[in-house]
Amino acid sequence: MPLPDKAPLCARSNILLGVISPGYNRRNPHLRDFIKTHQLDKLLRSFGPKEAMTPIIQTRQKLYLHLFDLIWKPEQLGFPAPAPEDAPQPDQNPVPQPHATPARRKTARRRTDVAKMLDARILTAGTRIVLTHRSIDHWATITEDGGIVLNATGGTPY
Repeated sequence: MPLPDKAPLCARSNILLGVISPGYNRRNPHLRDFIKTHQLDKLLRSFGPKEAMTPIIQTRQKLYLHLFDLIWKPEQLGFPAPAPEDAPQPDQNPVPQPHATPARRKTARRRTDVAKMLDARILTAGTRIVLTHRSIDHWATITEDGGIVLNATGGTPY
């Protein structure tokens, strides 16, 4: 089925597919705000009946890559930020430096929001937290490394 015929059917699907249909975001201010905030106006858009399939596919590929970058930021997942591509590369034959006695390392800390709150002294290790679900309280304790130990599972760390 040609895309102009298929596009109205896509409007009944999820946002990522529905936006292909002309006018889809007209009644969706949250989608328009998202597109504007993340500068997706050239990628997350509808396509006219005269557009060839190859540029449409290339545009959608760029959209997916951009969305992946927004969703899976390495820093948020606990990985170091990637080095900029234009950053100077390390010397291939570095001059050996004398080894200094390494300072004693602190205990490894998780890279979670809880660990960040511990570092900022918003929370303290040993604090008990609770989640109430279906009228049942589920208690947990914050550990020194920024983890959470769930009491109900016999002290399973998360």
